[in-house]
Amino acid sequence: YQRKWFLDCSDPAYCPALILKGGIGKTYPFLKNHTFFALLHFEPSYASGYEGFKTKMTVGPSLNFIFEWMHSFKTRLELSSGLTFPTEHYWKHELSLDSRYVFQNKVGIALGGTFARQGDQKLSEVKVEGLFYF
Repeated sequence: YQRKWFLDCSDPAYCPALILKGGIGKTYPFLKNHTFFALLHFEPSYASGYEGFKTKMTVGPSLNFIFEWMHSFKTRLELSSGLTFPTEHYWKHELSLDSRYVFQNKVGIALGGTFARQGDQKLSEVKVEGLFYF
């Protein structure tokens, strides 16, 4: 459950939605300890704040690079695009970058940012996350 950004939301800046993310693709190792993967991603979502249909589906390509600098420190770069339907006909383009460091295989911290564009709307986001692995 997270804030979802859509042009046809009753409030495009804040639209909490229930989201399920998935995809199908191929992974390729490159250089030493680094990975590239390409996906066709699917993202159904539901929000009461959506105008018109309350359920939406976003489908599109995603290119991802994971750089493993050391076992406990990784960086991910993602370039993605998606078309949302049934009510929107804008492509949403996103660039995101995040790094995470894991302390003693149980607790970690992640820092990241996203820049997105949909139609003439732009979104910039910075996040800090605490991680707990079990």
